[in-house]
Amino acid sequence: MKAWWVHVQYAWRTVFRRWAEAPFGHALTVLGLGVSLILLAVLFMALMGAQRVVDGLPAQGAVLVYANPHASDADRQQLSAQIDVLPKLARKQFISRAAALSELTQKLSLGEMAHQLPDNPLPDTWVLTPSVLDVTLIQQWTQTLTALPAVMLVQSDTVWVGQLRALVNTGRHVVLLLAGLLALGLVSIFGLAVRLQIVARLPEIDVSRMIGATDHFIARPFLYFGLLEGLLAGLVAVFGVWLLTVDMLPRLDVLLRYEGQTSLIVLPSLQMQAVFVLASALLGWLGAWLAVRQALWR
Repeated sequence: MKAWWVHVQYAWRTVFRRWAEAPFGHALTVLGLGVSLILLAVLFMALMGAQRVVDGLPAQGAVLVYANPHASDADRQQLSAQIDVLPKLARKQFISRAAALSELTQKLSLGEMAHQLPDNPLPDTWVLTPSVLDVTLIQQWTQTLTALPAVMLVQSDTVWVGQLRALVNTGRHVVLLLAGLLALGLVSIFGLAVRLQIVARLPEIDVSRMIGATDHFIARPFLYFGLLEGLLAGLVAVFGVWLLTVDMLPRLDVLLRYEGQTSLIVLPSLQMQAVFVLASALLGWLGAWLAVRQALWR
């Protein structure tokens, strides 16, 4: 155990010495990898915000039925009776023309302007909520209600809610695909950086083997170097995300705020940031391991 700890200390001293030999070049490599990770983190944050908005939407959707203001009382009674017998109707809400105008006047602060209108332009409205989110059922409702003479218009938010959910699911798969491709790219870049170091130190490696050094002893500094570069790249990405959080994202969030209530930007927690840094370090170690396996353990 003591010998292993001595070897680990020697490997880390070797890593820091090699880093000090070309600090500018290594720093540029870490910075470039960190910027790539920042772009991926921003994509994840945007996707999480969109998922929050979709989760806040009603699960059942709603169907709005606008009555014809000129319909007769008999036609209105027929419409009301037809609504009562709709299949899988969970809830209905009736909003009269007067109530709709009063609510609109309060929201827009129209005051006396609303009373100066020659006639109430708003129709009577029914808000229908199905018990299940079924596009076929909503289409059946729409066809049945549109055929009634008392109905002026039938609108449903089920279609666009379903489209939005599908769009978010597609975005999730795209982001995961980009994350996988970026991970492969990062492993390749880390491996290339370590491979260049191995090539530059082949004479030193040959001498070490001649005096009895094992391949594991020779490979350990290179593996730790990849681990260190990955860790630093992850820290650069976390710092970049923090910088965006305190400067740019709040300004963007004002424009993208959903209905003035839900933020479209979800900031990563400390646990997520730690996982992000550890994943970056693991990618650096994996790239170094592949380079060492190809160059030394053939």
